[in-house]
Amino acid sequence: MTPEEAALVCPDHGGYLSHAFIHEAAHAIVAIDRGLPFVRITVGTPESFDPVSQGFELAGGLSVPEPISEWIQPEPIAAFEMIIAGKVAEEAFLGHHLEAGWHGDLALWCRGMEMENPTVPLIKEALGTSLGEVSGTGKTHLVAQYSRVRAIITAMTGIEESGATELSYDAGPWSMDHDEAVVVAGPAV
Repeated sequence: MTPEEAALVCPDHGGYLSHAFIHEAAHAIVAIDRGLPFVRITVGTPESFDPVSQGFELAGGLSVPEPISEWIQPEPIAAFEMIIAGKVAEEAFLGHHLEAGWHGDLALWCRGMEMENPTVPLIKEALGTSLGEVSGTGKTHLVAQYSRVRAIITAMTGIEESGATELSYDAGPWSMDHDEAVVVAGPAV
């Protein structure tokens, strides 16, 4: 197991799958609710980790259209909410996030904002507000939308509320396209 893979292991929540499903489903819900584009949501298995990702987006991903600057720059706060939704959802629903699970997300937003050497002050300046404010707004939204996050997870896995701890890696990878996610999620509550 590589260091990147080890950073995705959570003995409290069934390996990394519980985190990965909540993380990716949250991205999809916020993207849908904020009108941001995506193509598909995917949760992979250890065998399907993407070595090209440089250790960032190993366990899954929300596939988004290129060029990303065309949808991130016009709506930087909405895009940032979508980008941090996975991390925020892990913290809200599981009590913590997997450290390696969101660096690629942040790198994507920074690339879309054309930030070559991002720092917290530069990100805050681009957002026009604090990261805590955006994170808090995102958490409030996701907590209210928990049933929709669960609906996406259930549709992808066939497992109800008990979570992804019952999944076998042999069943994956799991994927859902945008249109199916919109239907499964239903309207915001």
